[in-house]
Amino acid sequence: MTFRNNFVVVVKSKGKVLRDERGYVRLPFGSDYSIVLKNLEGRKAVANVTVDGKRVFGGNEVIVPANNTVEIKGFMGTNNKVRNRFRFIEKTAEISRYRGDRLDDGILRVEFRYERDYEPVLYVNDNPQPWATTWYTGGSAGTGGADWTYTSSNSTGNFSGRSSKSKSSSVNCFYSNSNDQGITVNGKPTRQEFDYGNVGSLESSKYVIVIRLKGRRKDGGRVVKPTTTRTKKRCPTCGHGNKSYHKFCYNCSTCLV
Repeated sequence: MTFRNNFVVVVKSKGKVLRDERGYVRLPFGSDYSIVLKNLEGRKAVANVTVDGKRVFGGNEVIVPANNTVEIKGFMGTNNKVRNRFRFIEKTAEISRYRGDRLDDGILRVEFRYERDYEPVLYVNDNPQPWATTWYTGGSAGTGGADWTYTSSNSTGNFSGRSSKSKSSSVNCFYSNSNDQGITVNGKPTRQEFDYGNVGSLESSKYVIVIRLKGRRKDGGRVVKPTTTRTKKRCPTCGHGNKSYHKFCYNCSTCLV
């Protein structure tokens, strides 16, 4: 899992959370997976999720409710429905010749920002009575709130959204991948439906979390079993097995992160 600004991005496969190793997540080729977004703030967050440079929700973005979790199972298709899970496959020479190579292959990118946290503002009217005041709070007149959409799923209660009034600009970003061995395609059939909702005005600050999916180990061999958060860390110096949360080898103190 990857954490930034009270926002967490997790890759899951077969119901298990995969370990993030300095921005890399390793799972076997042919594995179906899902993306989990967790908002630890007390306000909504809106995220633009891309996989291999392709926007998961097309022109939309996903709303993650305050103190809540959203699991995304696959690319959204027609009628706001997801029909296939994400599947990570090896990018063979045949696929490269037919499809081509892209700089963002194997890259999961989540760009998110939060809803504005408005404090009550005291506004004195021109009314002759000195006690006549009006209180405005977040989402009230003058905040310039954008219209958004939310999504719901019968099984997971997921949310997604899009803006029809947002004035913020977007910037295309590209990432270099030194080992473009895997891409994401449509996998096993699934069912996930989306609807429309709303969110208030958003902060201008944007944050980005990037995870690279790998189907090979550091030594170049194929990953046979996904590296989960419960997988023991093997010390490269003494070979001692360590708990997944250990940063240093329990036996010889070699750094494991």
